[in-house]
Amino acid sequence: MKKSSIFQNTVVRISESSPICRAVVVVLAMFGCVFLSSCVPEVKAEWKKYDIEVGNFSISLPSVPKITQDKPVKTEGGPLEMTLVESENGSAQYAVGYADVPGGNILPDSPQGFFDQMEAYIVRKYSGTVTKTKEVPLGRFTGREIQMSTSDGTLYFRLFYVRRRFFVVSALIPSGGASAGVSTFLQSFKLLRP
Repeated sequence: MKKSSIFQNTVVRISESSPICRAVVVVLAMFGCVFLSSCVPEVKAEWKKYDIEVGNFSISLPSVPKITQDKPVKTEGGPLEMTLVESENGSAQYAVGYADVPGGNILPDSPQGFFDQMEAYIVRKYSGTVTKTKEVPLGRFTGREIQMSTSDGTLYFRLFYVRRRFFVVSALIPSGGASAGVSTFLQSFKLLRP
């Protein structure tokens, strides 16, 4: 179902099959391929803060991040390019995906409406059960944290929409894996220039 609304003086259209939702799915799909790989024991890692200038954020990671950019997704406002910053520790995966929304805002009625749609999609995509959802601050912005259990392990997502950029901060911990680094990772995400 498509919705049209006015948010920040921009008419927007979004549906679960919209290009913006599909772009977020690129990040989720990148995780899925790695997440389903064989379990490798987590090792004691030296977490280090990385400033990702081009993404305007900093994040603590257990290993040197790999940065990749996906092919642009066509949208009504122009091409949408997803960038993924990822790190791993054993079979635990940590990543931040982000994209700038071309031509204006893509939110249905509010950031919370966008988060609702993304949460519903994530649950269907991973056939999981949401075990925890809460609002999380990011300076003057508010995001959503989703914790979900699946047959393969536990997934943690933080979704943020800041001006015209959305962020998906994610950790995937396979069943039997240690989740000690999740809190360090999620809480370390900060904007460089709020």
